[in-house]
Amino acid sequence: MFSISRLDYGRYTVSAAKPDEGYPELHFAFYTGFNVKLPTMTLSAEHPSASLVLHLWKKAGILIGTVADVATGKPLNANVEFRWVSEPRNYLSGSGLANAQFRILIPSDVAVTMVVSLAGYEDWSYTTTDEAPVRNAILLRPGEELTLDIRLQAKR
Repeated sequence: MFSISRLDYGRYTVSAAKPDEGYPELHFAFYTGFNVKLPTMTLSAEHPSASLVLHLWKKAGILIGTVADVATGKPLNANVEFRWVSEPRNYLSGSGLANAQFRILIPSDVAVTMVVSLAGYEDWSYTTTDEAPVRNAILLRPGEELTLDIRLQAKR
């Protein structure tokens, strides 16, 4: 059981997550798609408290790895962008996701592309062999881990 106190009256969307155990933050549609509705609750003077049963989504896939300069081996903090292959408008991007050493949750059983970029360097894109289920996309089962050692090439 978990309790939160001192919330203002109003409507709240609620979800559960355990990222350390591979359960992603569901308020990001990137993990669930756009069709999942999260539970809501409304607090008011008439109803100052509420009880909800929350369920964790299925485990995510887990990317573990490093980003470094190919020539010097210097660790780099890069930008990364993931996009669903089946729904490209569903994406997650930002700096700080693929740091020099990273652990990133990605939706399981969903093919996603991955592009790593940093000013002054050539973009790096995840590529696969012809035998992969989805070409040039990461596709992991729940809880499955993939290790990537990403090396960025400086632009000439």
